[in-house]
Amino acid sequence: MAKISQILAMIFGLTASAALNAQSCTLPADIRQTHLEAQHAETRQAKIGGYLLSFSWSPEVCFNAQSHPHDSAQDITLQCGPDKHFGFVLHGLWPEGQVENGWPQYCRKVEPVAPATLRKMLCHTPSVSLIEHEWEKHGSCAAPTPEVFFAQSARLADAVRLPSLAGLTRGQVNASAVRATLIAANPRLPHNAIGIRVNKGGWLEEVRLCLDTGFHYRACPSYSIGAQDGDRIKIARIR
Repeated sequence: MAKISQILAMIFGLTASAALNAQSCTLPADIRQTHLEAQHAETRQAKIGGYLLSFSWSPEVCFNAQSHPHDSAQDITLQCGPDKHFGFVLHGLWPEGQVENGWPQYCRKVEPVAPATLRKMLCHTPSVSLIEHEWEKHGSCAAPTPEVFFAQSARLADAVRLPSLAGLTRGQVNASAVRATLIAANPRLPHNAIGIRVNKGGWLEEVRLCLDTGFHYRACPSYSIGAQDGDRIKIARIR
């Protein structure tokens, strides 16, 4: 009976998360583009050995935006406004290298992302500056155009069922509980394909799914695992 109730709780949490994200995704009529940054960044060419599909835990993003604001007012409103209740949101699809700290980045000079493409991605990634950054830093190494890059990112993200983690936001839990909740929602997701990033305070920041060059799940390299199963972490609640 206990196992059945746990499964039902996970299913309810998943449904609630999907509904909250759908309700939160309301876009303004005017989307203002930000700026390119590559002229200030290091170009790094490297052979792609796999990918990370990274999802940020939005309640933690918004807490940090309020306590240490550095994003634009537009981005804070899109993701953290009073009517926004996002759970997991897509951070990005990152090409990885074949060795630690060997990922490619800013591989070529690129043009800004077209406004129509920005709008298509804002329900996945509710931040204009982050979408532009993802194309410039990561997409420039992985795809010929932003449309191809973000279409692939969206397809991969849409294939993942993202739980709300509602049952894990009281006190501390083991990182293994986060992995187990993701696997309950995605039975084909291998345990060792889930990386978890926490900040210095022990709060969940991101879940990162490790993919091979064909975009299939693979065991995460040791440097991508992040929190170990026995590590204690805290999870901010969805408002």
